[in-house]
Amino acid sequence: MRLARSGKARQRDHRHTAGKACDGRGCLVEGDTAFRYFQEAYLPNLNPPFRVIAETKGGTNPYFATGAGGILQSVLMGFGGLDITEKGIVQLPSKLPSTWKKLTITGVGKDKKNYLVK
Repeated sequence: MRLARSGKARQRDHRHTAGKACDGRGCLVEGDTAFRYFQEAYLPNLNPPFRVIAETKGGTNPYFATGAGGILQSVLMGFGGLDITEKGIVQLPSKLPSTWKKLTITGVGKDKKNYLVK
C-alpha cells in the first residue's frame, strides 16, 4: 500500500512503523509482526520497580523521554494509522495485532477528534 499525500503517491523515509512495515514499494500492513518489533523495541529497556524506560537495553539511566515518545508514536501513527499531512491529521488503514480487540485514540489535534481501529 502506498501512502498518499495531496493526491500523489509518496514514499515514507522510515523503514518500520508499528502496524506498517515499509519497504521500497511503500508501507504494508502487518499487525502481528509490527507488534513483535514494538515489544522488542521497549520491553528490554524497562527498569524496575516502576518499569521506567532506560536509554539502552538493560541500562540503568531511567526516564528516557524521547524513547517514551517513540513508543507513543508507534502506537498513534503505526497501530492507530494516524498521519500528519498538509491538510491536517488523517487516519490511514492499519491493522492491530491479533491479540488486541481495538484501539481507541481520543482528543487528537486542535479539534480533539477520536479515532478507532478494530
